[in-house]
Amino acid sequence: MSDTHPAGGLPHALTTQSPLKQVWNLFLPLLLYYVISSLVGITDMYLAGDLGSEAQAAVGIGDQVIFLVVALGTGLCTACSSFVSRAIGAGDHKRASEYARDSLLLAAIIGLAAGLAGIVFAEALMEALKCSTALKAHAVPYIQICSLANWPFVTFMCQSAVLRALGKADRGAMIGVVSTIVSIVGSLFVFYAIPEPLGHSLSSLAAAWIFGAFAGMFYGIYLLNQHLTASQSSMRDRAVRLVELARTAIPAVGGEFAFIASNFYRYSLIAGIPSSESLQAAWTIRLKVEETVAILPLMALACAVAVVVGHQIGARKGKDVGKLCCQIASIATLLMLILGTVLAAGAELIAGVFTSDAAALKSAIILLQPSPILLPACAIWFVLSGGLDGAGNTKTTGFLNSIDAVGGRIMLSAICIGNGVAGLAFASTVSSVITASFALILFFRFFRKFASIPRTQRKTVVASA
Repeated sequence: MSDTHPAGGLPHALTTQSPLKQVWNLFLPLLLYYVISSLVGITDMYLAGDLGSEAQAAVGIGDQVIFLVVALGTGLCTACSSFVSRAIGAGDHKRASEYARDSLLLAAIIGLAAGLAGIVFAEALMEALKCSTALKAHAVPYIQICSLANWPFVTFMCQSAVLRALGKADRGAMIGVVSTIVSIVGSLFVFYAIPEPLGHSLSSLAAAWIFGAFAGMFYGIYLLNQHLTASQSSMRDRAVRLVELARTAIPAVGGEFAFIASNFYRYSLIAGIPSSESLQAAWTIRLKVEETVAILPLMALACAVAVVVGHQIGARKGKDVGKLCCQIASIATLLMLILGTVLAAGAELIAGVFTSDAAALKSAIILLQPSPILLPACAIWFVLSGGLDGAGNTKTTGFLNSIDAVGGRIMLSAICIGNGVAGLAFASTVSSVITASFALILFFRFFRKFASIPRTQRKTVVASA
């Protein structure tokens, strides 16, 4: 690493800036990374509209499979970022590099296993979701081909997390930018320039994603070679680090899996009601719109908060991190209230960009109406979870995701599905509000305990959280 690391071991920029400004400077490139990355799914959904509602619904279900991979990668990235950022905060750059390399090893293993699972179980998943024959014909090959990108995808997610923890969020963001550019240019080319059967199909869009994922991974390898220090450690030390990473990642992965499973469950519920393809297309539109304009920016903000909290705790400057998280959550809640109001007011115009199906358009408008309540609740939940993740307390964030998925989304959706699309909108909103309330309670309980103990003992509390 070429940067100088003064007092406390933090990079120079992280010692001369206030924690709030550090979050802001990390957030901007992360926002670029998440929003640009989401354009791959938006492009696929838009192009799939030329192939009909079944194809759009297939993209929505396929995206949930990709989100399962994202859940695996996110859990690993959470653990990686927590350990690497705390090591950087403590000035131990050798240990930071060791955790980074071990995380990349786990990423390769997880990505290869997820790719095999996607290929083998794609058809069984469609059967479990009770999808129509027409929908399965689109979705199965789309999922199987996309699964070939799982290894490079999880790897470049982890590479970006390492660079963020090292204070190089802008370079981490460029990995996603490179991947997205290759994917989108490839999608447009194969969809419009190449005739069927190789082009103008969901399979060709999935193939473009493979090229994009590999492009991102190779660029990530190039960047990390410039920033990681060479280190050697015994097999025993590596095994200890791998166990630590796994113990921290598993609760996060479990929570993310529960969240994705709830989305699959709702697709299954929708499949059992009349005009299911149109409603599934509407649900896909709602997920994509909220994901792009709200959820992904909140994820970027949560990641930035997690890195700064980790740095502050590693440098034994974590006394006021709870207050910092609350300030950021307040700002994010206000902004999401404004954004949610805009989405609700412009629902017809926004949904109309993605579909000309009258039934899908009507349902999408209804699904976007609760945004002024749902999005502020998500802001509280995501930001406070980011603070907990930065402190290594992934058990609590995994619990919060499970509450939202099982207690809220699955149970409430099952109860409310009789009211159709309006019932689903109500279930999602109430679930997010409940989860945000739990996030507030658990966050204050953890950081109140954290602030009450001597600085020299805080690392122990974090490690046992």
